[in-house]
Amino acid sequence: MSGGVAARAAGVALACDPEGVVTEVVSDGLGVAAHLAPGSRFAELCDADCGDKAEAFLEELRRQGGAYGWELVVRDVEGGLQTLHFAGAADQRGGFLVVGARSRAGVARAYEELLSINNEQANALRAAAKDLSLRARAAEERDARVYEELTRLNNELAAVDLHELVARNVELNRRLAERKEITILFKSLRDLPRLRLDASKIEQVLNNLVGNAVKFSPRGSTVEVGLGREGADGPVVLYVKDEGPGVPSGELEKLFEPFTRSSARGSEGEKGTGLGLAIVKRIVEGHGGRINVESEPGAGATFAVSLPTGPRPPEH
Repeated sequence: MSGGVAARAAGVALACDPEGVVTEVVSDGLGVAAHLAPGSRFAELCDADCGDKAEAFLEELRRQGGAYGWELVVRDVEGGLQTLHFAGAADQRGGFLVVGARSRAGVARAYEELLSINNEQANALRAAAKDLSLRARAAEERDARVYEELTRLNNELAAVDLHELVARNVELNRRLAERKEITILFKSLRDLPRLRLDASKIEQVLNNLVGNAVKFSPRGSTVEVGLGREGADGPVVLYVKDEGPGVPSGELEKLFEPFTRSSARGSEGEKGTGLGLAIVKRIVEGHGGRINVESEPGAGATFAVSLPTGPRPPEH
C-alpha cells in the first residue's frame, strides 16, 4: 500500500491468517505497526500485559467470524502506551481483517477509508471492511440509546440523607464481597447536609464504584467506602478505595469515556461492558458534581465523587 494511503488512514489495519499471524500491514496511520513484519503474531502489536486479551480477541474472531468493541493497549514507535479500539471480520481469503483506532468512531472511519481504496490488496479485504463498517454503525446507534437511557436523571430531585443511602448500599454490596472474602469498611462524617439527588442514580454510581473495587481486588483484601466534606461548607465527598492492581497510567485519561475497558482484569476473571465509569461520570456531572481517580499500578485506586450542597446548576 502506498505511503499516501497509509498517511491518510484513521487507524491501523492488518490482514491476519486464522492463527493470528500478520500477513500484511494494510495501513498504519498511527505508527504502531512499524515493527510488525509478515510472519509476526498480532499479539506482538500489544503491550506484554495485554497479550492474553489479544489472544481472547482472536479467539472470538475465529469462533464468531467477527469481533467488535475490544480495547487493547499497544506500544507506539517511541515505546509509549496507548489504548486502541479494535474490531475484526473474516475476509474472502480465509483470514481476518483487523482494524484499530483511537475511538469507536475512529474504527468506523478507518473501515470507510479502506472501502475507498482501490488496489488489489484492499479489494481482497473489501467485503470484510464493509461488514465491519455496517456492524460499527449499528453498534454506535445501539450504544448511544443505551447510554442515554442509563444516564437520564429524574427531573424532580428529592432531599436525600446520603449517609443512610450509602450505609444501606454498602450492606448490600458486602454480601457480594463475601464471595471473595473481601471486607468493605464504611467511614462517614456525621451531620452531613441532606442533598437534592436522584437517589436511584446515586445508587447506580455506588454499585458501579463498589462493584469495580470488589472485582479488581484480590481475595481477602479490603475495600473502603467513605463520606467526608471539602471544608466546613464545601461539597460532600464520596470515595471508594481498593487494594487492586491500580489503573495503568496510559489509560487514566480515557477511563471515563464510554465503552472504554481497562487492560486490568478482574482478580478472578470478571468482565465488564466498558460503560460503567462513563455512566458514573455523566450521572455525577448531571448533579453538578465531579469525579476523579488517583491510582498507581500495583497500589490500588481511589475514586472520589464531589457533590454540591446547593441546587443543581441549569443544563445548557
